[in-house]
Amino acid sequence: MEHAVVMRFVRESNLIEGLTHEPTYEEVFATTMFMGRNKLDVGDMMDLVYAYQSGAGLRLFPTQNVRVGNHIPPPGGPAIKDELLRILMRVNTNTVHPFTAHCWYENLHPFMDGNGRSGRTLWAWQMTRFQYPPGLDLGFLHAWYYQSLQEPRGQLESSAL
Repeated sequence: MEHAVVMRFVRESNLIEGLTHEPTYEEVFATTMFMGRNKLDVGDMMDLVYAYQSGAGLRLFPTQNVRVGNHIPPPGGPAIKDELLRILMRVNTNTVHPFTAHCWYENLHPFMDGNGRSGRTLWAWQMTRFQYPPGLDLGFLHAWYYQSLQEPRGQLESSAL
């Protein structure tokens, strides 16, 4: 993915979080490396999250619970990593729509912080890897909005497997 597209994507993703700084070298480098992967694993997600939010680890322990507004994700513990692996398996094989995978990821909220930006990058990886229209040409928010109108609501309630 070309540098200007990555910069624009990271800037837009940061703005969604209320972060107004220009994308850092670490954010752009990590996003570029992530987008160049042929397949994704938990380590790739961890590297990306760490670049976006230094020190924000995977919620592997039962005490690592989070709350996002009114949403309470599943409790921390080993099951978080297992569920993230299931989501990534579906993403890697393109057996789940990018919109649905993104919803599953955000619902799981696998990391202590950085889930929004890493979830959007996961979405972007799948969009570009499997060439979903309209790709990233319209930007994250526009493409996301159009997908949200097209994706059947019933599929959002399904578990990753």
